[in-house]
Amino acid sequence: MTGSALTPEADDLIARGRDILAGVAEVAEATKLYALAARETYTAVLNAAHAIIRVRTGLVIKNHSGTHSEISRLAHEDSRIDSTMVGFLAHGFELRSRFDYGGKPPPKYSQADALATVAEARRLIDHAAAYLAICDLSPPQ
Repeated sequence: MTGSALTPEADDLIARGRDILAGVAEVAEATKLYALAARETYTAVLNAAHAIIRVRTGLVIKNHSGTHSEISRLAHEDSRIDSTMVGFLAHGFELRSRFDYGGKPPPKYSQADALATVAEARRLIDHAAAYLAICDLSPPQ
């Protein structure tokens, strides 16, 4: 492959992440469920991580821990991948788990917290798209 590494599959994953974010801030404001909005940003960034992983390795990873491990490995190997994505995913998964599986209640989020989390998720997704657009990568044969 020559030129951009943003394949149709990767492009779809990036678009899916952006679509998730599109309504999160609006819904959070309408419902005042700021922690829930922050939870949704995890899924958006997870899609961007999947796009990077698919292009770089050819893998389609189906679980959270595998995704976290692989994006961490790739960020360690390639400094052009924003390593803050790794921490964002770890924190987001913990928040998602609190919502989905109970146990420790989710933390209190203010409107400002939720908007900052959405902004960081948007930045990470944009970074993933830019990274893939400049890379000339092929998955292993």
